[in-house]
Amino acid sequence: MIGVAQTSPWHSIKENRHHDNTSCTEGNNIDKENRRAGTGGKPLCEHSIPLFGDLLLLYTSRLFALGQQRLYRLGEIALTSLTALRR
Repeated sequence: MIGVAQTSPWHSIKENRHHDNTSCTEGNNIDKENRRAGTGGKPLCEHSIPLFGDLLLLYTSRLFALGQQRLYRLGEIALTSLTALRR
Protein backbone atom coordinates (compact mmCIF):
# COMPACT_ATOMS: atom_id res chain seq x y z
CA MET A 1 0.00 0.00 0.00
CA ILE A 2 1.28 3.44 -0.90
CA GLY A 3 1.42 5.93 1.96
CA VAL A 4 0.51 9.44 0.87
CA ALA A 5 -0.69 12.07 3.28
CA GLN A 6 -1.77 15.39 1.88
CA THR A 7 -2.21 18.26 4.28
CA SER A 8 -2.51 22.02 4.32
CA PRO A 9 0.27 23.61 2.24
CA TRP A 10 3.43 25.09 3.74
CA HIS A 11 6.56 26.73 2.38
CA SER A 12 9.99 27.93 3.41
CA ILE A 13 10.94 31.59 3.32
CA LYS A 14 14.21 30.36 1.74
CA GLU A 15 12.69 28.32 -1.11
CA ASN A 16 10.78 29.13 -4.29
CA ARG A 17 8.16 26.36 -3.97
CA HIS A 18 5.50 25.09 -1.54
CA HIS A 19 4.67 21.62 -0.25
CA ASP A 20 1.39 19.88 0.61
CA ASN A 21 2.45 16.30 1.18
CA THR A 22 3.98 14.88 4.36
CA SER A 23 5.78 12.25 2.26
CA CYS A 24 7.90 14.95 0.57
CA THR A 25 11.42 14.76 2.00
CA GLU A 26 12.31 18.30 0.94
CA GLY A 27 9.21 19.70 2.62
CA ASN A 28 9.94 17.77 5.80
CA ASN A 29 13.51 19.09 5.93
CA ILE A 30 12.50 22.74 6.25
CA ASP A 31 13.85 24.21 9.47
CA LYS A 32 11.12 25.25 11.89
CA GLU A 33 12.19 28.91 11.90
CA ASN A 34 11.90 29.07 8.08
CA ARG A 35 8.57 27.24 7.75
CA ARG A 36 5.39 29.23 7.04
CA ALA A 37 1.80 28.13 6.50
CA GLY A 38 0.25 28.43 3.05
CA THR A 39 1.66 28.40 -0.46
CA GLY A 40 3.34 31.79 -0.19
CA GLY A 41 2.23 32.29 -3.81
CA LYS A 42 4.87 29.74 -4.84
CA PRO A 43 4.37 26.76 -7.20
CA LEU A 44 4.03 23.20 -5.90
CA CYS A 45 7.29 21.36 -5.23
CA GLU A 46 8.28 19.26 -8.24
CA HIS A 47 8.76 16.27 -5.92
CA SER A 48 5.17 16.52 -4.71
CA ILE A 49 3.65 16.18 -8.20
CA PRO A 50 4.70 12.49 -8.55
CA LEU A 51 3.32 11.93 -5.04
CA PHE A 52 -0.03 13.14 -6.39
CA GLY A 53 0.21 10.31 -8.91
CA ASP A 54 0.72 7.86 -6.03
CA LEU A 55 -2.38 9.28 -4.38
CA LEU A 56 -4.34 8.82 -7.60
CA LEU A 57 -3.18 5.20 -7.83
CA LEU A 58 -4.22 4.57 -4.23
CA TYR A 59 -7.68 6.03 -4.72
CA THR A 60 -8.15 4.27 -8.04
CA SER A 61 -7.37 0.89 -6.50
CA ARG A 62 -9.84 1.54 -3.67
CA LEU A 63 -12.59 2.75 -6.00
CA PHE A 64 -12.22 -0.03 -8.56
CA ALA A 65 -14.73 -2.18 -6.70
CA LEU A 66 -17.27 0.65 -6.77
CA GLY A 67 -17.77 0.46 -10.52
CA GLN A 68 -16.82 2.25 -13.70
CA GLN A 69 -19.04 5.28 -13.17
CA ARG A 70 -17.18 6.33 -10.04
CA LEU A 71 -13.82 5.61 -11.64
CA TYR A 72 -14.79 7.84 -14.57
CA ARG A 73 -15.61 10.65 -12.12
CA LEU A 74 -12.27 10.13 -10.34
CA GLY A 75 -10.52 10.49 -13.70
CA GLU A 76 -12.30 13.78 -14.31
CA ILE A 77 -11.27 15.06 -10.86
CA ALA A 78 -7.68 13.94 -11.38
CA LEU A 79 -7.45 15.57 -14.79
CA THR A 80 -8.83 18.82 -13.38
CA SER A 81 -6.36 18.69 -10.47
CA LEU A 82 -3.35 17.95 -12.68
CA THR A 83 -4.34 20.76 -15.05
CA ALA A 84 -4.51 23.15 -12.11
CA LEU A 85 -1.08 22.02 -10.87
CA ARG A 86 0.53 22.78 -14.23
CA ARG A 87 -0.71 26.38 -14.28
